[in-house]
Amino acid sequence: MQKELSAFRLTEELSLNVKQFYASFGAMQTHNALTARVMQTSFALTAEELLLTVYNNLKQGAYKMVTLTEKESENVFFDSLISQATLFPAMESRDAVKLAFQEAFGGEHLVSDPKASEERIQSEIGSFEEVSGKQAFSYVGKHTARLSLDSPIVRGLPAEMINRLFLASAELTDKLYGKREEREARFKSYLDICEKAAENNLVPFSKEDFLSFKNEYLQNGLHPVSHSDTYRSTYKPSYRVISSAFVPLFPAIVRINELLKEDKKCITAGIDGRAASGKTTAAQLLSAVFDSEIIHMDDFFLPLNLRTPERFAEKGGNIHYERFLQEVVPNLSKEDAFTYRVFDCSRMDYGESRTILSASQKPLRIVEGTYSHHPLYNNIYDVKIMMSISPETQKQRILRRNGEKMWTMFRDRWIPLEENYFKK
Repeated sequence: MQKELSAFRLTEELSLNVKQFYASFGAMQTHNALTARVMQTSFALTAEELLLTVYNNLKQGAYKMVTLTEKESENVFFDSLISQATLFPAMESRDAVKLAFQEAFGGEHLVSDPKASEERIQSEIGSFEEVSGKQAFSYVGKHTARLSLDSPIVRGLPAEMINRLFLASAELTDKLYGKREEREARFKSYLDICEKAAENNLVPFSKEDFLSFKNEYLQNGLHPVSHSDTYRSTYKPSYRVISSAFVPLFPAIVRINELLKEDKKCITAGIDGRAASGKTTAAQLLSAVFDSEIIHMDDFFLPLNLRTPERFAEKGGNIHYERFLQEVVPNLSKEDAFTYRVFDCSRMDYGESRTILSASQKPLRIVEGTYSHHPLYNNIYDVKIMMSISPETQKQRILRRNGEKMWTMFRDRWIPLEENYFKK
């Protein structure tokens, strides 16, 4: 029914054929596989196949990430619940509550001793007798994913790196999952979804069974639960809960790890994309895994004396590319430390210089921001990532982040310049 639960951002154009709840979650439509469009070609793929497809494209150049609209993301937990129930028919009420808890709270409750956490991961990976065909990850919902330790791709990563993914997800809980009260409300709404799914016979447990377990569970407050004995003995789950924000970056993580294993001393990555598409967040997430240096294209804001109609008419003219070519490009792939000047928009003048540490201290250098893939220097990166976002979500994010006045500035000035830059 649904073995193709795919990575929902690893696409250039995405169509989610998710089940629809009508009225109070009542009737349903038959659910088809998630259909993704990657590099202009349509696929109906498993997550593993999609991951490999995008990874191969990544090695050849770049891959694109798009962001779900709020409306699309509302159905992701329900979609995952039905997927889990289909793939794991021995699933019980306890397992559904665990799924809901993981989607609302992530893995924050599991981290106490980082070193011991890494050792447990290494021990689990070492205990597998044969290579499994299991997918690298599965979505729990919009916010959370399960990273399968017995997946061939994941087993190829160092335990230390897997642990960093796990720990970074826990450390970023408030930022990625929202405030505690928001997560608690979300968790309770997921329990309602589980109940309605049981009422409509969409899961292997009855509504009565679920309500019985739910009421007993809630008497002790909101707390993590383990898998049911039946689930553990039948499926032998071996995974770590990570933020789903890391999943679309997973091909890049795999590629960077390969470059590190090849003993490449200095690795460069460029993250380009539209305003509010998550470029800075993606850079921060990669840095949480690899402890990277991040160079922001905003540091190369165009000075007033260069803001002419002729300059703005250029494709990619709204950035001080001359200074980037002079201060960053010649040094980015070298192992030595270097400095560049930072343009201070509040003063419309140069501020303090910034020092990028040597590659021996931080081997990964990330350039993030619109115009980072400018045609004058788009060949300087080992890994290139393109972020995208729908116009509706872009507007919502800019309004939330910058306010109405700045949204008008973005809409009338900056976004048209970006769109001209992104035209092929």
